[in-house]
Amino acid sequence: MSSSFDAINEDNTQCHYPFSASENGAPLRILLVDDQELNRTLVASMLKDMGYSLEVSENGKEAVSKWENGSFDLILMDINMPIIDGIEAPWIIRNHEKDRGDYTPIIAFSADFDKEDSGEYSSLGFDGFVRKPLILPTLIQEINRCIPLRRPKLA
Repeated sequence: MSSSFDAINEDNTQCHYPFSASENGAPLRILLVDDQELNRTLVASMLKDMGYSLEVSENGKEAVSKWENGSFDLILMDINMPIIDGIEAPWIIRNHEKDRGDYTPIIAFSADFDKEDSGEYSSLGFDGFVRKPLILPTLIQEINRCIPLRRPKLA
C-alpha cells in the first residue's frame, strides 16, 4: 500500500506525508516493543490502520526472542522497560546480526529522548529516534527514512 495522508505538524500547520506500508504487495512487518499496554495498543492500532503488519512485545527479552524467530522489516523499541531494556536489546540484536549477516533497523522511542542524545543512541545500535508522545507524521518519516537500511538474512 503506497499512499499518503494529511496530518498536522508540531507547529500546527497542515502537511501531506507520503508513506508506504507495503513492499512488493506484502505489508511491512514491524516489531513494536513497549512495556506499557496503552502505548502498545495505541501505536499498534495506528500502524495497523495504515496497513503495516505488527507484532508486539512488552520487554526487550521477548523482543529479542521474537526477532530471532521471525522476520521483521523494522523494530520500534521503547527504552525504559523491565527484564531487558531498550539499551541492551539492540546490543544483543546487533551482535547476532554480525553472525547472521542481516540488519534490522531499530527506532528508539522514549519520553526522555532529546536531539542531543542522537549520537549516543546511534552508538547503541539505533537507526532512528522518536519522542513520546508519538506524533504520527514524525514516526512515519522515521520509518520511511530507516526502512532502506535493512538487509535480509544471508541464504
